[in-house]
Amino acid sequence: MSNLSFWVDGQPLPKQSFRVTGKGRGMTDIRIKAWQATVGTSCLEACHSGPFRWEATPRNISLKVTMGFFRSNKHRCDLDNLSKAVLDAMQGIAYEDDTDVVKLELSKSYSKKRPGVTVLVEIL
Repeated sequence: MSNLSFWVDGQPLPKQSFRVTGKGRGMTDIRIKAWQATVGTSCLEACHSGPFRWEATPRNISLKVTMGFFRSNKHRCDLDNLSKAVLDAMQGIAYEDDTDVVKLELSKSYSKKRPGVTVLVEIL
């Protein structure tokens, strides 16, 4: 199986811990849900394009994920929270569970012309 790589257009958004509602349940902001849906769609398209078909890796396979984030502004944003949104969005598509990611390489820079994220998933 080869590596999986893809680009996602759009402003990367951070996913923080759940906000607890009055009923004791967690809530994810609708903008984060939309960003994750965009990431998931791009991941799914990449899985089905090219000369091979990437299937979600089975459990207990060690993975390395590399992400390069390009934000359109310099508003403060934690890099680990940016990665959480992408990792969660790829769960069930690129891999069964993000606990199988054993190595994570992240970078963040700025691009007003083309915000987005580049993603590479490798089996170790």
